[in-house]
Amino acid sequence: MARSPEYGQVKTRLAAGIGDDAALAVYRQLLEITLHTAADSRLAPVELHIDGDLTHPFVQALVITTGVNLVAQQGGDLGERMYLALRQVLDHHNSALIIGSDCPAMGTAYLENALQRLANGTEVVIGPSEDGGYVLIGGKRADERWFHAIDWGSDSVMQQTRTALQNAGMHYTELDMLWDVDYPEDYKRWQDVCQVTVNQP
Repeated sequence: MARSPEYGQVKTRLAAGIGDDAALAVYRQLLEITLHTAADSRLAPVELHIDGDLTHPFVQALVITTGVNLVAQQGGDLGERMYLALRQVLDHHNSALIIGSDCPAMGTAYLENALQRLANGTEVVIGPSEDGGYVLIGGKRADERWFHAIDWGSDSVMQQTRTALQNAGMHYTELDMLWDVDYPEDYKRWQDVCQVTVNQP
């Protein structure tokens, strides 16, 4: 799930430290990396659920190069959009994963592990992030209670989601903790760890 890469509308917390131009470039590169990781893994069909302009040239180019299906996000807040995306995919598949586009540490093995956990009997799998949120959530069915009354963007998302899953009586499994790129220090970490250079438009 991702937003259309519009100037000044993405990576706003990162932009406060590195500027809108650099933040947009980072967002585009992270989205491209994530989509290629998922598509190139060939673990399952991949869909790109976009909030915003589906005709954006960058989005269209990604769809062409990766061969994924492009879908418009539905719903109001992030929780409702995630729930509806999960439910839509599960209408046609036995299990599904939702991932964001800002975790360069997420590789094929991580995605494969998540799918394997679901295949082996867990009802929900979730990948926590160091900032208190999560980088992945998946399941064999969709339940809007998992996404209700969550303070999205806060450092309590993961704990609130644990509580929601427990209250819903779900058997869930947590994967290894990863990190995502939201702030300037995350951006520097990404550059240092992954030896990346972000080319600004």
